Amino acid sequence: MKKFITILCFFLFCIFSAHLAASDIVVSAGVSATTEKPFNPFGEWDNKSNQYSVRYEGQRFGFRYDQSKGGDDNDNAYITADILARPFNYVIMGGGVMYAKNRLRTVGKQKNFHAMIGLENPTLFGSFGAGAWFDHWSNGHIHQIVGWDGVPNPPRNVISGGLIKSF
Repeated sequence: MKKFITILCFFLFCIFSAHLAASDIVVSAGVSATTEKPFNPFGEWDNKSNQYSVRYEGQRFGFRYDQSKGGDDNDNAYITADILARPFNYVIMGGGVMYAKNRLRTVGKQKNFHAMIGLENPTLFGSFGAGAWFDHWSNGHIHQIVGWDGVPNPPRNVISGGLIKSF
């Protein structure tokens, strides 16, 4: 409960410190990037799961809740806080930390690093927008491409699309 209250306080800090005039609520769904090659840095070997997300994106800070269904991370939930950058029109990048209800993919850690890159157009449908994102959760370790690197914390990689409501 103490961790939840701490995360909630950080969420409120992000909301009030970000520029509220430039904030978005994003609802998205995605699927893990499945690969047949073990140790692929952008895929999940022999795994496929769906992920559903709700997130707040301020100008510089973001906060999100993700729910995983199916695969080796079934029924896991993540709370993630990110620092965001918008280097070009329609491009968003983020990095931060997450805390999961269960261990990531059953063998990883509950606290992990998060990185995200995506394309967003907040006015694509008038007052609503759309976007596509690639999300990566791991312990921050750069995994060896070929062979076992001794770090038993497999990454979660998700490709998703969703709707954006700007405020």
